[in-house]
Amino acid sequence: MITVDRRFLRDVQALPPREKLKLAEFLLEELDKPDPTLDALWAKEAQRRSKAYHKGAIPAYSVEEVFGKTL
Repeated sequence: MITVDRRFLRDVQALPPREKLKLAEFLLEELDKPDPTLDALWAKEAQRRSKAYHKGAIPAYSVEEVFGKTL
């Protein structure tokens, strides 16, 4: 488990709201960077599922069935 320095947390808590927002946006952008390895794995999985669907090995469901409501 990663621990965060308590001084850092205190510094963040002391920031004005606008600066906290900037920090949050920065962190979210950092987390949203593409990962080529994961992208390749998801592409492979999507191809596998598509082939299985077209062979009739897996069913398809409408969005209404999945969410159990009428949109």
